[in-house]
Amino acid sequence: MLNLEGENAKFKPYVTDYEMNLITLEDLKEENCETGLRELLGFLKCRQSKEKMKEYCSQNEDRIRNMDEEGGKVDMCKAMQDWAEELREEGTSKGIKALIEVCRELEVTREETFVKVKDKFVLSQAEAESYMDKYWT
Repeated sequence: MLNLEGENAKFKPYVTDYEMNLITLEDLKEENCETGLRELLGFLKCRQSKEKMKEYCSQNEDRIRNMDEEGGKVDMCKAMQDWAEELREEGTSKGIKALIEVCRELEVTREETFVKVKDKFVLSQAEAESYMDKYWT
């Protein structure tokens, strides 16, 4: 396998020429696995497409909800849903911050801005006030 001839011959004593089997992700079939590796392979094969990932999760929900991990079962659907919710909240927070900044730049009053934030993002009085306290500087 290795070509250690000529000027590379000096490395021969330091290198072992073992046979190597190279396997790509596409060569592996999830159905041949019985552990969490099965779902991991499925996730990796869908990594380029949100729609494929959603479809895979839907078709394999029972297995994904009951993945084994040291110490017990793990619900990966719940983990992904929590992650998606965090991302939504982050996006909402950025949107609210941008709205408040624009209102300040346009010299809209705090009270008017509060109403806009509350209405546009369908927030409770307390949630809207919390964002106003955070971003109205």
